[in-house]
Parts: sequence; structure tokens; C-alpha cells
Amino acid sequence: MSYARLGKFREAARQYEYCLRETPRDAILLYNLACARARAGDATGALRALRDAKRNGYGEDPSQVVWAHRDDDLESVRRLAGFQLLFGKPKER
Repeated sequence: MSYARLGKFREAARQYEYCLRETPRDAILLYNLACARARAGDATGALRALRDAKRNGYGEDPSQVVWAHRDDDLESVRRLAGFQLLFGKPKER
């Protein structure tokens, strides 16, 4: 998280990948990896990490889906078909 706070998103992604070696099914780590990749400009990698996060339970809590639709880190991938397939379109308020 320290690298992400400093705006060093590629380094943050590498650290999340390293941590995932120990806990490869950690949905929150996978989600954070997606955020770092999206911020680093790697939309394909971000969507892949989001898919893995969802496969491992991210989004089972409806508040996580709401957050994915609001998280500034995912702004660059939110309108992509892959994101919408995973999390649907945002609910109208």
C-alpha cells in the first residue's frame, strides 16, 4: 500500500503479486492488485486481477460491488465490457 500511496503503481502491483505467492486466493489482495494495475495503465491486467478476485469471493458482499463502481482506482476500467461483465452496470440512485 505504501507504493500506491506514493503514486508508484507499478511497484505496488509487484508487491501485491509477491504477497499473492503466499496467499494466491486472497480476494482483497487481488482487488488491490487490480487497482494498482489500473492506475499503472494496465487495463488488461487489472481486469484479469478483478476476475480472479471475483472468482475468490470478492463481490459476494454487495457493498464490495458498490465500492468497485465508486473506487477512483478503477476509473480507467469501469466502462470496459470486462468490468461490466464482472460487476454489472452501476445501479441508478
